Amino acid sequence: MTWQDYINYILFQFNYIRPQVLMMVALTVIMLLFLSLMSRNLSFESHRFGWLSLFYKMNGYTYFRLSCAWLRLVYLISILVLFRPLEPIHYVMYIMIGLLYLLDIKAPHRIMSNLLNLTLELIGVIATNVLCGYMIEVFMDFQYLAIYILISVFFGCFGIYVFLLQLIHISDEREVDKNEFKKQEDKEINRKEKINEDSIASS
Repeated sequence: MTWQDYINYILFQFNYIRPQVLMMVALTVIMLLFLSLMSRNLSFESHRFGWLSLFYKMNGYTYFRLSCAWLRLVYLISILVLFRPLEPIHYVMYIMIGLLYLLDIKAPHRIMSNLLNLTLELIGVIATNVLCGYMIEVFMDFQYLAIYILISVFFGCFGIYVFLLQLIHISDEREVDKNEFKKQEDKEINRKEKINEDSIASS
């Protein structure tokens, strides 16, 4: 095969995952817009800083793993929501995203737990794909549709749980200087006190 044949093969395979990729892009854009709105005019005393501090002091590796965890979640959601028969490329992409997250994880028990969670999610994807293929190609029945919805909701919630667990693990591995954090907080408090004093003096 020539390099042109490889490119044509890749483009042909991409047609299968294009709906999922488009939904992943849409969900990612929505999340970025949400985070940008929530982080606007953010201060250390704001209640929003409590959960946004999860992203404080992240480095390149942690951002990479966070991206893989997010892509794995939205890819799972797109598979469950779009109700389309899957091809082998779907499973390959899902496994690849899950394995990329494991890079730079130093704790063996976390590697095993993430592999277990990835396996359970794959079981859910396979189960929903079997039901989806049966309903599309053989017979559409309300009972099968109800089972599909229940399985999709369960594994969707499980995927969200796994993502939040991964986010906590990523956040725990950061090297955050508590003294530096306290200095930033004191600096913010002093800035607000100075603004209040200036406003009182001007009035």
